[in-house]
Amino acid sequence: MPEALLHAVVAAESPHDPNATLRSGVVGLMQLIPETAKQYAVRNRCNPSDNLSGDTLHLKHLLRKFNNNLTLVSAAYNVGENAVTQ
Repeated sequence: MPEALLHAVVAAESPHDPNATLRSGVVGLMQLIPETAKQYAVRNRCNPSDNLSGDTLHLKHLLRKFNNNLTLVSAAYNVGENAVTQ
């Protein structure tokens, strides 16, 4: 997992605020959605360690799925992978 990618996502999603929340239901450093948290067995989306662990697994999945194409990975992360593959 490219460390720079993790830092970029955190900077873009929450400006390093582990308590960041949006009305859409995303929370934490990487703005983890409930469905993704459930998929990766994240216990506490607001806990920085849990949030980073879950979203790191999600990004690894997206990197594999989109052959390390960071443009597609970024799009899938933001709008959902199904929107990118359709």
